[in-house]
Amino acid sequence: MDTKRTIIYKKRFWAGLWLAQFCLFFLLSKTEKTVVFFEKLFSVTQNIRVKIIKHIPFSLGDVFYTILCVSLVYALFLLFRKEKRSKCLMVLLVGFNILYFIYQLFWGMLYFQKPLLSRDKIRTIDTETLKPLADYYLQQCVILRKENPQRIFKIGSMEKLEQEIKVQQQNIARVYGKGSNIDTSLKQSIYRQAMSYTGILGYYNPFTSESQFNPKLPDTYTPFTLAHETAHQIGFAREEEANFIAFIIGENSSSYELKYSAYWYALKTILFNISRKDLQYSKNFLKNLPEDLLNDYKAEIKFYKEHEGQAQDFFSFTNNLFLKSNRQDGSITYNYFIYLLLDHHKEKGLHQ
Repeated sequence: MDTKRTIIYKKRFWAGLWLAQFCLFFLLSKTEKTVVFFEKLFSVTQNIRVKIIKHIPFSLGDVFYTILCVSLVYALFLLFRKEKRSKCLMVLLVGFNILYFIYQLFWGMLYFQKPLLSRDKIRTIDTETLKPLADYYLQQCVILRKENPQRIFKIGSMEKLEQEIKVQQQNIARVYGKGSNIDTSLKQSIYRQAMSYTGILGYYNPFTSESQFNPKLPDTYTPFTLAHETAHQIGFAREEEANFIAFIIGENSSSYELKYSAYWYALKTILFNISRKDLQYSKNFLKNLPEDLLNDYKAEIKFYKEHEGQAQDFFSFTNNLFLKSNRQDGSITYNYFIYLLLDHHKEKGLHQ
């Protein structure tokens, strides 16, 4: 009987500890100075962890999540066995507390950092304002695409591309006060096939500080995806801000591959937002793309059609929930990127 009571008390303790953690981090997120502290903590620990892990030739993040998933499945199996249930629940509570603490300490609090664009600058987007912007990026894409005369866009050297991203990342880190000696770790995911079928382009692992990407993606996606994931590695937690930083990395780059991928992403995002009010315009726009750009677009459509299914729908839904739970708009609209892009054009005096 005493043993049972002890186990019950321990369960209550660990459940209560998680609740205390939740309340503590919630309160800390409301204080600007505290959030700045966590930003600095991230920068320092990120570099240390990357220096240790980047030399490992495979994705440690993939291995970590594999072990975690297998452990959870095994735990669920044990929960059906009465004699193992109590001990299993205890292990789950302890493990959850540890992972939650590490996640919040080294990543979760970054979702509360000061946004790149203040709310008072956000206005309702006029669809007509976006149309000349679409034309502008179309012209830029046409010019850049001439540098790659192949029928479908192909990356010349992944090694050179990654080096260029790291150079631009250092500049971005200095401009946005993220540090002056930022290191990165980009790894090809060992679950590339599964990622293709779930619609995942890449992901940042806050437990290993690695950025994983799907090497099976169409080449038009790859440069922007790599830039996006490295944006997470320098401390931009929000998805749409990471998209914008990836765009800036591409825009500032001397690599036409990186710049084309960034402008191509901007063009498609603009057209998507226009389509919500003027679907016919976006359809006509895509239909009348120059042949080489149209080939790239068709290659992307083909890739998604070959891998579409319920798994992709499920992961899109769960990712949307995750984004919303972390004070983001979700993966459906990505309007914040457009706001940042419009503000960027105003500041730079660029053509609209």
